[in-house]
Amino acid sequence: MGLIFTQQTKLSMDVHPALAFFMLWGLIHWLGMVEGGQASLVGLAPIHFELYKDSHPISYIPTK
Repeated sequence: MGLIFTQQTKLSMDVHPALAFFMLWGLIHWLGMVEGGQASLVGLAPIHFELYKDSHPISYIPTK
């Protein structure tokens, strides 16, 4: 964070450091959601997906 606010990164040199700060935390949050989604699909491997076809139709679609 110190490098961002002292403008020692390429992004913080090109745009306002506050934008670089929030962009960094937004991307970290996004990465956490993507990794969490992958982990949940791996954890569901031994489950019979047909059990949740009617109760969770949106979640069932990517498991086909």
